[in-house]
Amino acid sequence: MPQLSLFVDEETLDRIESQAKVSKTSASKYAAAVLRKYFFNSWPESFKDSFGSITDDSFNVPHEPDAVLDAYRESL
Repeated sequence: MPQLSLFVDEETLDRIESQAKVSKTSASKYAAAVLRKYFFNSWPESFKDSFGSITDDSFNVPHEPDAVLDAYRESL
């Protein structure tokens, strides 16, 4: 497995070690898990560029039903 050396400040190291202890794992495994989660559970950078790119006329915001059609709810 490849290795990576990171230089972090004391506060960051303390947090990594603290959370690793809570997770009952090593600091190295904890940091790797956090990095994997960051890189693989987030939207790609190009996602924001797609906003507003749909020009199809059939793609529109649906009509919001009137509040009078809402079911009666008892006040708390």
